[in-house]
Amino acid sequence: MKYETFIFDMDGTLTESRGGMAPEHRELFERLCAAFTVVVISGADVGQMHAQIPCQYLWRKGVKPLYLMALNGNVCIRNGE
Repeated sequence: MKYETFIFDMDGTLTESRGGMAPEHRELFERLCAAFTVVVISGADVGQMHAQIPCQYLWRKGVKPLYLMALNGNVCIRNGE
C-alpha cells in the first residue's frame, strides 16, 4: 500500500498541548513534509498553529502541500495561502 497523505491532530499528537514541536519530532516531520502531503488539524486558531509547528520554515523550503486546518474559525491554509 502506498501512502500519499498523512493527517495529524496537533495538540497531544504532533506537539504537547499548546507547546512547540519537540526537536526530535521536527526532523521527522520535515522529512514527512518533503515526501508526502501533510495535513495538520487543530481546534486552535491559525496563530497558535503557527506558533507550535514550523510551517513557515517548511513552506519556504517548498515542501509538498502542507495544510493547516484550524477548526477555531474554520480556516484551511495550503502552503501559506
